[in-house]
Amino acid sequence: MNEGAGDIFGLEQADLLLQSEDSTLQLRQLHDQVMVLRSAAFNAMITCALCLFAWGVRLRHEKPRSVLRWLAALLPAGIFILAAITIGHHFAERAPTDPPYMEFSMLVVAGAGAWVLWLRRVRPADLRKEHRAPCRQWLAFAFLSFLLMGTAALAWWSSEVAYTEQVIYAYDSLPASGGK
Repeated sequence: MNEGAGDIFGLEQADLLLQSEDSTLQLRQLHDQVMVLRSAAFNAMITCALCLFAWGVRLRHEKPRSVLRWLAALLPAGIFILAAITIGHHFAERAPTDPPYMEFSMLVVAGAGAWVLWLRRVRPADLRKEHRAPCRQWLAFAFLSFLLMGTAALAWWSSEVAYTEQVIYAYDSLPASGGK
């Protein structure tokens, strides 16, 4: 049932975007806003993951017997699972010619995290250099990027809702749609 509604929405959206530039300017701006916010949320997610990986490496050195160290080591596995789910959704909902860029990026980030947290040997001398951030600083960076990710995701969500409503209302007001 949802697939039919999605198809109808896609047809209405395409019909609106084919109208003159003046009549769909606000709709196009909302669409662009959705795309930018989606990218910002994804970028913040990657930044948060990278900061958590750095925190995990520092934690592995500073507190090798900590439970948090083992929880940080599970993060790449969680990202691998999330990437697998999104790849499944991507190919179920999109044409095979639409490449899964974001999904591939998630796999690369998860692979980098697995290498850093699971396979890479960290020499204590590398971690003692003065230019290395301490464990708590990486956690603060991760928390900040998590907040930015949440802000971008909520803004994306609200823009997505506004865009969907605008498409539905604008399509209903078209003379060709017959007000249906």
